[in-house]
Amino acid sequence: MALLIVNLDRQIGNAQAWRDNFAKQLPDLEIRIWPEVNDLEDIEYLAFIRPDFDIIPPLPNLKAMFSRSAGVEAFIDHPSCRKSRSARSSLRGATR
Repeated sequence: MALLIVNLDRQIGNAQAWRDNFAKQLPDLEIRIWPEVNDLEDIEYLAFIRPDFDIIPPLPNLKAMFSRSAGVEAFIDHPSCRKSRSARSSLRGATR
């Protein structure tokens, strides 16, 4: 189980701060900072701000996405997010 962080380290804080904070709160969660992806099948969570979903590979076991930007239209139906059915339905419900 891993969380992939995309661009948050560039926009809010830095990579080490993200790792340190998650280690305090969720010590068993592996944190990966883009482009450090490693095994795609390990990634179950994605946290991002202004990502380029055209360069993020499909994440086959993605369960939830967490965005620090407004709106979901830019990524909700992107092919890289296709497998995250529960995350997509939750995000769609939040926009209504």
